[in-house]
Amino acid sequence: MSPDHFLLVFAIGQTGLLLLMLLAARSRPPGAVYLCGVLASFAGLFWVVLAKDFGWPFLTRLDALLATALAVFTVLHNRALLHGRTQSLRADIVWFTPVMILLAAQPFAARAVTVDLMLVVLIGAMLYCGANLVRHVMRSSADGVAAGGRPAKLSLYAHLAFLCVIALGLTQHLAERFEAQAMSSLWTHATLAGFLGTVALAALAFSASYRVAPTGASRRGSKHSLSPQETARMQEVLTRVMTDDEMFKKPDLQVRDVAMRLGVGADTVSEAIRRGLGANFFDFVNEKRIEDAKQQLVETSGAIEQVMFEAGFNSKSSFYAEFKKRTGVTPGQYRRDSKRV
Repeated sequence: MSPDHFLLVFAIGQTGLLLLMLLAARSRPPGAVYLCGVLASFAGLFWVVLAKDFGWPFLTRLDALLATALAVFTVLHNRALLHGRTQSLRADIVWFTPVMILLAAQPFAARAVTVDLMLVVLIGAMLYCGANLVRHVMRSSADGVAAGGRPAKLSLYAHLAFLCVIALGLTQHLAERFEAQAMSSLWTHATLAGFLGTVALAALAFSASYRVAPTGASRRGSKHSLSPQETARMQEVLTRVMTDDEMFKKPDLQVRDVAMRLGVGADTVSEAIRRGLGANFFDFVNEKRIEDAKQQLVETSGAIEQVMFEAGFNSKSSFYAEFKKRTGVTPGQYRRDSKRV
């Protein structure tokens, strides 16, 4: 590929990345800010590759930080995408900050050590995300079968995002680690793959994380009524999904989201909750949220507003009203009482 053609592909790819970041900022899907971080880190790596031709030594360290940031944002985006919400960074900072400091503190002479550490971080992120994807798909399939619906499948969007971005990051640094001439054709193909992946991402971006269609008697509008056995089975699956996946922590959770997760109709989920628990969907979800908030108030010392958001509430008034309705006291009083015991 000639330099002119390379620059053309580079410019088009950068434009695609910019458009994706603008779409993420506007649409705000789960983990939108992390997706912007992934794309910004990826774009920065390309700019560093070009700018190195000017012989700026500080870029030797900058590309290491960008590659690590790429891995960090990819892990965070993976988790936000699978859980359907942006999660707290408090626990992640403990793990990621030392790695960033270690990379930044490496002397210029220790370039091989820096690159090796970078590759370990990137490969670790890829393995973590891959394991998360497999576990999520397998659990979705098992829950869908248990609920009598069609198993949910993760969209190609997630797979393309991680494969495209992480593979390109790895390729760049593998090319640097070995002889540049021997890797030039691989780098060219990786650049083209990155551009095609960007186009595919633009076409699939911000679709639902998984798409399912209700089957059989669980279709909306069906007159089928759940048997006692089906109701009990649905209750068990619903409880497991809420407990293991913590779906209740998604602030805007709707009954259709749970139905899609299980591959059944929304009416089936509502009926199972109504007949099995004598409550509606939002009462069921709020009960889980309040139980989680109670546990946080006892085990942590964070601000009550932070507990509220972590439990899935986005309104202070509704949180306080639900909490007092179910416990008889305010969150602050509940925390004080728990410390006296």
